Amino acid sequence: MNLKNIKYTSVIILLLFNTVLELFAHKVNVTKFQSASEYNYPPFCIVNEDSTAGGFSVELLKASCEAMGIGIDFKIGEWNIIKDELAEGKIDILPLVGRTPERENIYDFTFPYISFHGAVFARKDEQSIENLGDLKDKVVMVLKGDNAEEYAKRVKLSSNLKTTSTYEDAFLSLEKGKCDAVVAQKLMGLKIIKNQRLKNIAPLDLILNEFKQDFCFAVKEGDKEHLATINEGLSIVIANGTFNKLYEKWFSPKIKYQRTKLVIGGDYNYPPYEFLNEKGEPTGYNVDLIRTISKDLGILIEVKLGVWSDIKNELLNGEIDAILGMYYTKDRDIDFDFSTPHTVIDHVIINRAGSEQFDNIMQLKGKQIVVMKDDVMHDYLLSNGFDNEINAVKSQQEALLNLSNGNYDCALIAKTPALYYIEKDKLKNLIINDHTYLSQQYCFATIEGNDALTTILSEALANLKASGEYGKIYSKWFQSYEKSAINYTQILKYSIVISIPLFIVIIVIVFWNRSLQSQVNRKTKDLYHEIDERKNVENELKILNENLEKRVKDRTEEIENIAKTLQEKKSKLEKAQDAMRFLVEDVNSSREELATVNKKLLSANKELEAFTYSVSHDLRAPLRLIIGYSNIYIEDYGDSLGADEKNVINTITRNTQKMQQLIDDLLKYSRIGKADINIANIDTIKKFENKFDECSKIDESRKINFNIAETLPNIKADKILFTQLVHNLICNSIKYTNKEKVAEINIGFTEDNDTLTIFIEDNGVGFDEKYKHKLFEVFQRLHSDEEFQGTGIGLSIVAKVAQKHGWTVDAESTINEGAKFYIRIPNRHLDTITS
Repeated sequence: MNLKNIKYTSVIILLLFNTVLELFAHKVNVTKFQSASEYNYPPFCIVNEDSTAGGFSVELLKASCEAMGIGIDFKIGEWNIIKDELAEGKIDILPLVGRTPERENIYDFTFPYISFHGAVFARKDEQSIENLGDLKDKVVMVLKGDNAEEYAKRVKLSSNLKTTSTYEDAFLSLEKGKCDAVVAQKLMGLKIIKNQRLKNIAPLDLILNEFKQDFCFAVKEGDKEHLATINEGLSIVIANGTFNKLYEKWFSPKIKYQRTKLVIGGDYNYPPYEFLNEKGEPTGYNVDLIRTISKDLGILIEVKLGVWSDIKNELLNGEIDAILGMYYTKDRDIDFDFSTPHTVIDHVIINRAGSEQFDNIMQLKGKQIVVMKDDVMHDYLLSNGFDNEINAVKSQQEALLNLSNGNYDCALIAKTPALYYIEKDKLKNLIINDHTYLSQQYCFATIEGNDALTTILSEALANLKASGEYGKIYSKWFQSYEKSAINYTQILKYSIVISIPLFIVIIVIVFWNRSLQSQVNRKTKDLYHEIDERKNVENELKILNENLEKRVKDRTEEIENIAKTLQEKKSKLEKAQDAMRFLVEDVNSSREELATVNKKLLSANKELEAFTYSVSHDLRAPLRLIIGYSNIYIEDYGDSLGADEKNVINTITRNTQKMQQLIDDLLKYSRIGKADINIANIDTIKKFENKFDECSKIDESRKINFNIAETLPNIKADKILFTQLVHNLICNSIKYTNKEKVAEINIGFTEDNDTLTIFIEDNGVGFDEKYKHKLFEVFQRLHSDEEFQGTGIGLSIVAKVAQKHGWTVDAESTINEGAKFYIRIPNRHLDTITS
């Protein structure tokens, strides 16, 4: 099974995951969206020659809607107007909205489909702006309502901030001297400068750390149905390659290079990528690539190979035009421009047999490491504080020979050249560590600023890959390093064995999903009807109770009046007796009505329990099957699979397990709502200490200071429910302090005449208090899954347990300064004995 087939299997599992999640979501019945696009935000949003909306973001939104079978119409307008129309619900969706903190309460966003940083543009003759502080007294122009305006106001960039309706107007004003600078997204700004031929404007070399634009589709805040639909459509166009085609169309310029001859350098001894053969002629994978590109471009190319450090200096001095292969790093990006990578190369630790073995980089502190001079690993060690450990030689071959002869403790070099020299020089005492420590993008490199040559090399490389020539060259030079020990007959046989039941399972799940969806819809409808009936019954009971109280009051007054005049009028006694009879009849009638309501409630609860059992049992079975087959596959063929294949299968298993956790959490939340409360005395100190010990075992390597008040009062509560509350609060604090060197978790209390307040505080990442209203709601998370994993149900369980006991919960926090959670317990729930 190759990587491509495994990726297709991953897509199937992902679609299965989405199908199961639909059980907890409403299906959207929408046939057309109404959208809008800006006038001039190239290349994302533009106006075509026929006055229709165009651009990368517009075409991406159209493709996403088409994938979901939904039509879409666009109108064109000013950004400041159309963003308000989306917030007011006059349109359904916008194709290009940067996600910022200021917009979180106005819109809901899809996952970002592209991210860019902003830039400061100024006239080329501007000499007075050297840093961001110099903009304080300058006239700075931004687009009204844009991310740039929000950023400029947030950081107080300038005391003289001006806005405009289009960025085109802003750049024209800058050229005419009506402002000193324009803050905008960099790529878009460069496009406008090129289109308007503004030769005197360029971006300044300033870094705007807080102005990163994550571009998303956006809907009105709270429109979860449209958001789910368009998120799914965006996922599909990314998976089927449509996104890449649109990206290449709008972001890959076609440039014709004017030079007829180029001199491109490389390392004379870096096989199989580039080296001199026995005749002294340049050869290797990189050399074949550039010669094939030379024929495609019609440009004469001379390949010059030499000592790597000398070749790099020749490029810096302008003696050659480009380098065949250079690893991309941020530091090198200052002096060089890089093409798209033509290879990704792994770097490894080479040990000597019989000597100390090293499994990770940190073990190399204090050891003698041999590397190739000016190589990427040389730069890497320098940037990570290994100055005293480095021994630089002129080639990777020399590094390996030195290590084999007993010099130095280890070598840190590229894996493929190491395999070549170990075989060529018969260095049988060298061992290559299986773990890859640095995977680097290997690119063509030009001198910084030579955008034309960099772009033409990237475009030619893309054409080479599209034509199939790249694959032939790659196979020629690397086939011997990628021989596989996989028995493809067995793989095919096993694939058939696993695919047939998987296919049957998927078919069963599809039909089962439809059936269950129908059941869910029917049960949901019945449940809504039941809820309405309950509300009606509750209203009727309320009216009956009010009437009963009024009747009791009236009858009581009548009885008192009759008693006062009993001796005077015998007839009043008979009237009182009648009144009592009426009262008894009313009470009996109310009891019968209450009994009827209780029967209905019991019936509804039984149906809910049956539905919960169906979700718990029927959803878990296919998930266990997926995990089981994945584990069987890893156990039987794990040794023959590559890192990518293992990673994909592990991703399948991890996401399936995540879905199991989501179902378990949902069931926990459901059970709390119907659980009976059995009140008992709780030793609160013991309960908090036990749960801390349990939660902290998840990562015993962490340093956590756990402090609890010595006199924390005991309380009266349900033991099981209170244990769930404490577990979720303690695990929550441990999870959100994992970025601290030493985590601090404190348990304490305050007490007044009416209430005991227990608090749990930590020194973790905290949260923004303006989103506190979402904190205890189901599925509401204030941090992304990449930062902190979770299902968004833990704190909602805390709130549910507190509600059932008649307690209240609250929280307060400052971002990056920790959080503090409160449980407020009325004194009637306190134990009389304290610890």
